[in-house]
Amino acid sequence: MTYTGLSRVNLFTLNQPFNSADLKDIEMSDSDFDDDDDEAVLQLMRATQSAPKAASNGAIPVVNGALLQDLFRAQGEIAILRAQLESMQRLKAEEAARLNAQLDGSRDSAKDQIDALKLSVDKLEDEKRFLRNEVMSLSATKRRKVSGAEVSAVKRSVVSEPIPTEAPIQIKDDWLQLCHHLWHYTINGSDRTSMELLSRVCLRTGLEVGPNFRIEAESLLLDQIWAYFMTLNHLRLDGVVSAFCELVLALVCKLLEGFHGSRLDLLLGVPFLLSLVYAALSFKPLAVSETLASHILVEMGQITQRFVFVLQLNDEEEETLMGHENVTYQQRLLENFTLVVCLDVIEYTMVLSTQFGMGSVRGVWQKRVFDPDLLQKVLPDNTERFVNTFQINAVFNVVEIIFLSLSEDGFATGDEDANRGLVKSLIKAFLIDIDIKEDFLFYGLNRMVGNNTNFESFVDIIPHRLPAFLNSSFTSIPCPAKPKPRSEKEAFDILLKHDHHLLSLKIRIATLLESVIVSGMSGIINLRENIKLIVRVMGFEQNLIMQQPRYQYVYMRIQIIAILVRMLYYIIDENKNINTLIYPETLYEILVVLMRIAFGSDSLSLEAHKLLAAVRARGALNIEVFNRHCELRSREIAHLNIYNPQTSSSGELADVEGDFANGLEFPYDSETIEIAREILGVCLNHDEADNLYFNMTSQMP
Repeated sequence: MTYTGLSRVNLFTLNQPFNSADLKDIEMSDSDFDDDDDEAVLQLMRATQSAPKAASNGAIPVVNGALLQDLFRAQGEIAILRAQLESMQRLKAEEAARLNAQLDGSRDSAKDQIDALKLSVDKLEDEKRFLRNEVMSLSATKRRKVSGAEVSAVKRSVVSEPIPTEAPIQIKDDWLQLCHHLWHYTINGSDRTSMELLSRVCLRTGLEVGPNFRIEAESLLLDQIWAYFMTLNHLRLDGVVSAFCELVLALVCKLLEGFHGSRLDLLLGVPFLLSLVYAALSFKPLAVSETLASHILVEMGQITQRFVFVLQLNDEEEETLMGHENVTYQQRLLENFTLVVCLDVIEYTMVLSTQFGMGSVRGVWQKRVFDPDLLQKVLPDNTERFVNTFQINAVFNVVEIIFLSLSEDGFATGDEDANRGLVKSLIKAFLIDIDIKEDFLFYGLNRMVGNNTNFESFVDIIPHRLPAFLNSSFTSIPCPAKPKPRSEKEAFDILLKHDHHLLSLKIRIATLLESVIVSGMSGIINLRENIKLIVRVMGFEQNLIMQQPRYQYVYMRIQIIAILVRMLYYIIDENKNINTLIYPETLYEILVVLMRIAFGSDSLSLEAHKLLAAVRARGALNIEVFNRHCELRSREIAHLNIYNPQTSSSGELADVEGDFANGLEFPYDSETIEIAREILGVCLNHDEADNLYFNMTSQMP
């Protein structure tokens, strides 16, 4: 029993100190201890009670290693948390400082803006007060009474002054302005107004157009139309334009119903009536409603279908037209000019449709308001038929009409197959040698580009004075006309103007194709066959530049090449892999064409620029140095005075003329050269590019 009690006491002392209460519990549980045991317990109790006292007096208690580890770990975590807290506080302070600085800057800028607006308001108030004072002074001057002496002096001065032959007309009414506009409208290149030409035209038989309008037999067309127009003076401007255009179109359709290719009296006034429709539309575009534009497109499409056959007269496959080439010269001119006028009116009406938004333009195509069959007749897919029917005025109209239909959703009819064929036909216009189409040399209504030689013969069908034996001042049939003889110089001028017209058309076609690619529809262009044709067009134009480096329109050929190079770059940049876009043999053609551009600017350009600067510095500002037409064109583009070059410095003239490409000394502009080099970098690997650059830029000994 004694051993057991000592064991329990030793266990307590080994683990922790105990107090007197604990000792009492031990005594109660072990009441069988003897005296010796009690003494031992008392000694142990004294020892355990002295230990806390020693600790309280400053002695360091013994702690085991696990507790120290936990203590150190806790201190480390506290230090880490304290560092994180300090970092967050620092970031918060920096963010607050930044936001305060930003707020101060915003306040300063807003204050400056407010000050500027206040200054602008003050200026406007000053101008308002000034204008009010001016108006008041002018009003006072008008109200001021004139003395009798001044009145007599004015009367004497008025009597003494010569009376002007034509008093200035100041028209403030829209209807009167429209009257003036229609009465004086003149077709491009004509020396007589449309009204003057119609004042000589009558009908052999009467014609009724609707319930309220009738053309009497042997009466002038102009008198009947103008009398009807006078009844519209009570309408608003848009109502006048709509009523007048609808009546004239109804009259034209009625005339053509009885024409049938034989009654020329019904055809004589048609082109001049259509020109009046064009004049009414062009007076004030805002007066044209969307409904009127759609109506005109429908009616003009039907009228054009009656005359589009004249493009196919040289086509041997059109057996139905056999024998029509035997008609009189005046009838051929009438039919050809009527077709030109019809397409011009359609083009201008499409321009007016754009003011109603792209939704209206898309509706014109989707609802077949405009007949898409006209596109196929003007630009057929068959190459041989394309050559026979190509007429530059008609193709120009079609290109502009397609241009107006271009949007992010597509162009023309929206049918990809039809659009691919259309694009292919447009590219053909670059490669096919297009000759002058005789009896079609007209300016038309929209542009004064090309030739107008046949118009001189055309107006002869309504002469200034009719023959005396007719005993009349007006006619119901076209008078005889014949082609005018041409000298060698006139024939050369006609060819030159035709070339300028054709180059202008090619630039518009190239711009249209570029716009199609930029609009995200490159899928209808980046076909292998199309890219092959584009590369060949570039080579074809380069050969023409080398054959005629001093040609006056060489800058237009350079512009065509620049647009085609950009197109090629867009296509390659979008697809990344050129090998999937071209035929293997096309790669060689691309390298040849692009190397002519990329390495065309060499030391010759530097020497040419030095020579140009030296000539201009000596005061020779009007002398042709390399290409007179390119030098004048460069001054026009730079908005310099081409008639008085002394207003510009010699250095400025030299820089402007040196930056303009002329095909020889300055082959291409810098942008085209950089793009060509970018494309070459895609077509060649690194070693091939280095070798090519070394061979092309090495100087001959």
